[in-house]
Amino acid sequence: MKTKYFIFLFPALIALNTVSNLYNGLSYKTNFNICKLDNDYQNITLEGIDAAVDEIIPLNHVYTQQEAIDLRKNLEQELQNNPTSIIINWALIRYYTCAPNFVGGNRSAAIQHAAYIYSLNKYIGCLGYEYVYSRSNQLVNAENWYKHSLSAPLPKNMLWQDIKYNKTVQSNLKIVGNFNNWKTQYMYENGYGTYNRRVMTPKCENCKYKVIVDDMINDIPTKAEFIVAG
Repeated sequence: MKTKYFIFLFPALIALNTVSNLYNGLSYKTNFNICKLDNDYQNITLEGIDAAVDEIIPLNHVYTQQEAIDLRKNLEQELQNNPTSIIINWALIRYYTCAPNFVGGNRSAAIQHAAYIYSLNKYIGCLGYEYVYSRSNQLVNAENWYKHSLSAPLPKNMLWQDIKYNKTVQSNLKIVGNFNNWKTQYMYENGYGTYNRRVMTPKCENCKYKVIVDDMINDIPTKAEFIVAG
């Protein structure tokens, strides 16, 4: 009797808003025409990229082994048709990083796609590297790529904004918000117990975010802690 595997491809992804409910019921065969959205390589945002990838790879979908393999093959075929699509390259980063090896998970392949995105958009490419290394629990490498992202050129319609946190943390500190499509990103210690994350966003009049302290959602910073960087 053939064993049927059911796979959560992305158990580490956390959606803290109604975003996670938005894609319930979507098929992994979602139309890939959304890659037309990412022609502007320098002004595309992480939020926009990740939201588009959520439509391709729904957060709450549980895959059979064959569905997961078909998803990977569809993504690889779509990349052949649209090789410069940041969205499809990011979808493959997510797949290769989070999927089990027996359905094609491959960290080296994920890094190759991060490198390609880096050639198109330095900031998003650095975040791609950080994503791969943070989910592989290689936090030193993840932090190095995050720091490298801060040297990326700032498009004219974007701002650098700083999120700061000054309370005691036992293990780790993460941030989610509407600027990163409610996906976890690490905040890194600057010294003396101060944590920071600088993000590149369009002007953010209604920024919403939460800090996850030691993997517990127990703190909501005030708007004053989200400041435009000098």
